[in-house]
Amino acid sequence: MLKLNFNFNFNDCLQTPMRRHRIFRNLRKLHLIVGLVSALYFMLIAATGVAINHRQGWRLEECSVARTWLPKSYRPNDGAAVRADIVVTDLHSGLIFGKVGAPMMDVVATVWLFSIVSGISMLALRKSIHGSARKAKRPPSAASQPPVVRAREKETELAGSRR
Repeated sequence: MLKLNFNFNFNDCLQTPMRRHRIFRNLRKLHLIVGLVSALYFMLIAATGVAINHRQGWRLEECSVARTWLPKSYRPNDGAAVRADIVVTDLHSGLIFGKVGAPMMDVVATVWLFSIVSGISMLALRKSIHGSARKAKRPPSAASQPPVVRAREKETELAGSRR
């Protein structure tokens, strides 16, 4: 039987605070860029998914898309126009891009996976960096307490000094 032992601590691989901060900052920037670029594709997938679900209500079977909007290699035997429901479905699945469609979808899936892993890594890294600071938290000072608490403390001090 195969046993896997996965013990990974970010602090072991990030020796100095400066190096840790630089890696975290660069990872956060890369995660932001990947997220913004992926958001465009997410919107395309969402819009085409809604169109596929409502193709009968929107009568997409009756509409057609002119060849000027489509790649030249896309369904060349369909004439001057292609039905809109077919175009939307092929755009959603990536088939509209022909031979490049499947590898492109693989790249998009890899980018999504990278975005998820980098987000989880940043969360774990942030907790490992800031976790020890939370444990060593000092008790609040008098200035940070609400005015009601400070007034009660003064009253008890005054009552103690009168005795």
